[in-house]
Amino acid sequence: MSPCVVAILVAAFLGLVAGHPGGHGKCFANLTATVDECCQIPMLVDKSVLESCRKEFPFKHEHGKGAKGHGSHGSCISNCILTAMGGFKNDKFDVAGFKKSVEKVAKANPAFTTLIGQTIDQCAASAQVDSAFTREPPSDDKTPPCSIAPKIFVNCVYSKLFEKCPSSAWTAKTECSALKDKLKSGCPYFALRKHPKRED
Repeated sequence: MSPCVVAILVAAFLGLVAGHPGGHGKCFANLTATVDECCQIPMLVDKSVLESCRKEFPFKHEHGKGAKGHGSHGSCISNCILTAMGGFKNDKFDVAGFKKSVEKVAKANPAFTTLIGQTIDQCAASAQVDSAFTREPPSDDKTPPCSIAPKIFVNCVYSKLFEKCPSSAWTAKTECSALKDKLKSGCPYFALRKHPKRED
């Protein structure tokens, strides 16, 4: 698989798991940089798993008022990915299983090795007390509801990795610091991947 195709697949997945109640308008406002341009976070999901889940839950862009399917689809593909990685079983997080699945990635990226483990623990702990992890996922006639917890968990992990990005992987720009502020205000990490001037 060519690097270009992999990049497209990754971008598609990351865009799908964004989930900010109330829309992303305020997140895109005055966005001059993306999270990818500011911190080089290693890809935690195996490409084969990503591709398999995308085939199982193909995504079609639906624009305009009343477009359906975005919330439930994002939940289902995230559920598929986290389950395939051993991080979600019987509607519960398997922290040890997820850590084992990202062990190779963590070791291959020394700047993130310790941080990845700490972040997984932190997000798993949040899942125990944050009601957002247990709220009912949106659904439509085409897609059955899936647990929303994996989508929120994945977003949490990447958000925390970005907030604590090691200096060796960080781009020290004012625009990048502004993205940290957007995350703290409630914007999901994945909503900040897309540059406002780029097309879907």
